[in-house]
This record gives sequence, structure tokens and C-alpha cells, in this order.
Amino acid sequence: MRLLGPELTPSGTDSRLFQDSLYADMSGLRPNAEGLSNGARFRVDADGFWAYATPADTSRPAWLFLGDSVTMGIGVAPDSTFAGRLAPRLDSLTLLNPSLPGYSTRNYRAVLETLTAPDATPFRIHRATVFWCLNDVYVPAENAPGAGVRQLGGRLLTFLRLHVRTYGWLKALFFDRPRTYFEHDRTLYEGPAFEAALANLKAMKTLADDRRIVLDVVILPYAYQLRRPDDPGIFAPQQRLTAALTEAGLPARDAAPYLLQHMPDSEALYLYGDGIHFSRGGHALLAEYLRP
Repeated sequence: MRLLGPELTPSGTDSRLFQDSLYADMSGLRPNAEGLSNGARFRVDADGFWAYATPADTSRPAWLFLGDSVTMGIGVAPDSTFAGRLAPRLDSLTLLNPSLPGYSTRNYRAVLETLTAPDATPFRIHRATVFWCLNDVYVPAENAPGAGVRQLGGRLLTFLRLHVRTYGWLKALFFDRPRTYFEHDRTLYEGPAFEAALANLKAMKTLADDRRIVLDVVILPYAYQLRRPDDPGIFAPQQRLTAALTEAGLPARDAAPYLLQHMPDSEALYLYGDGIHFSRGGHALLAEYLRP
């Protein structure tokens, strides 16, 4: 399977990359740490952001990326992620990416509040972008599909995800996980979880305005949505979010139309058997979409 099968990666992120209680009671990146995430090696710089070949420059205004494991780019070499590809292309800004797996709007708000406080960092944050995935409405993250099974499986499932490639292949073969996650997450856009997430975004907008920071949102689609773009209501979560953010005066861009127009194959844009996290090719296309 490792030699002849599809591009399968181990699943999991090294806990040595994380530090507890960095943003109030929330975890963040441990400065100067190094470890693996889904088989790709990541390094944290001395200031607590993901390190890329183009280092952050304190003499330039900073563009802050707020996101979860998708914006981190698990399973893809850091310089091949959309953040790593953008870093050397910015003429007047420097890029800061503190994204972590499991983050949601509550975390984004805490990170923005902490990093934009006076004298909190040597960087002058001029712009902040929230990279919104449909699962950012999870409150708490344990609402994710299969969370109960993962708790029961514990160490056995962790071992299988890390060491047995056949496990990942069989799971993708017999279970349509991209569809499962989408069908679960779309229901959260008609209830209190969505309202709570929206309240966090509105609070971030107020904070950004007070501190003279440009804040916007980029909405990233799921693989299942790109697989069935003509299904009625397939993009209803994005449409509801965009309408709510427009009403709140918060600019939002939906990446789905660009990906649909330029993609050679929707499945190729995502990691194998994964309906949320982008592949190397998906990150390359997103970098083109995001380039100023």
C-alpha cells in the first residue's frame, strides 16, 4: 500500500508543536518547536508563527492569517501551502500564520485580541484574514462527526492512523467521509452554533475597527460541494454566512467559484479520502486566488 497505493499520509500532529494557555486559556504554537503533521515536517519560528523559507520581517506591516488545520496546511510541506507560497510574493506585507488544528471562531477572536494588543508582538498587524471552513461553527469541537467513536477507540485508532496506511485506504474506500462531514456541518448553519460563531466574527470586526486593522473573511469549500456544484442548496452555508457578514459590514470572499473554474479535478484538490484539507495542488490554486 505504501509503495503502490494512492497518496496516503499518516494522520496526526505532533503535540510538541503546541503550547498551553498562550492565548488566555487557549493553546498556541510553541516558539522554535519542530514536528510532524500528517507526515509533513513543520517548524515554528521564534515569534510563535509557522516558519517558511521567507522569514517574517518586522520592518513591514503584517498580514495575519487566522485559521485551523486547513490554513496550517496539514499533510503538505509548509512552503507548498497557500500561506508558504504567498509569503515570498508579498511586496509590501509580511505574513504571520499562527493557525492550529481544532481552532474555531472562539480561538480566532482570542488570537486577534492577544496579538493586536499594545506591545504584544514586534509586528505591526495591518490586515487580518479569517480563513473560514464550514466546521468553524463547531461549539465545541467534539460536535464533529465520529467524535464518540474516536474517544472509544482511543490509542488503537491513533496507532492505525499513524502507522497503517491500509486503514486510511479502507476508510476512504468504504465510507464517503467528505459527504458525511458536509451533510453534518450544513445542519449547523440553522441554529445556535452558527449564531455564536457569527457573534465572534462581529466582535472581531469591532476590535479590528478600533485598532485600525483591515479584517476580512475567505470562505473555503468542502470537497463534496465541488463534486456536486449543481445540487440545489449545496452552497447554502456559504450563502447564509456571506449574507450575514455583508449585513455586519465584514467583507467576505467565497473561493468556491474560482476553484470550480480552474480545477482539473475536484478530488485532486484535497488530500486522499479527506473532504476538508487541501492537497499540494489545492494549496497552489488557492495561492493564485489569494495573491494580492
